[in-house]
Amino acid sequence: RRMSAIEQAPMVGAAAGAKSYSARSGGIFGMLSEMRDESERNLAADQRAELEAMIAYQKLRSAKLGEIEAAQTAHDDKQAALADSESKAAQAKEDLEATKEALSADQKFLVGLEQNCKENV
Repeated sequence: RRMSAIEQAPMVGAAAGAKSYSARSGGIFGMLSEMRDESERNLAADQRAELEAMIAYQKLRSAKLGEIEAAQTAHDDKQAALADSESKAAQAKEDLEATKEALSADQKFLVGLEQNCKENV
């Protein structure tokens, strides 16, 4: 590369001391580089922790959704069993009433037969 006249001109004034400034800025640059590296490491660790937390959350969510579904199924089964039991109880009450009526009729018939037998004897 060919240097221009401005680049070849001798440095004067503040530019002449640029080498000493550059030497002092190396420590600052090193510190900033170290801070950047530490931030990148922290970011990577935080991202890894966040990913692990998300995975744990998804596993927990999946387990809880499974539990909810199982509980809902059990609830539905129990509701159906309760409805069936209530239906059977209502049918049994009807059967009991019908049986009581039949018993009463049979007892009246028996009394009538007994009286008829006594009269015919």
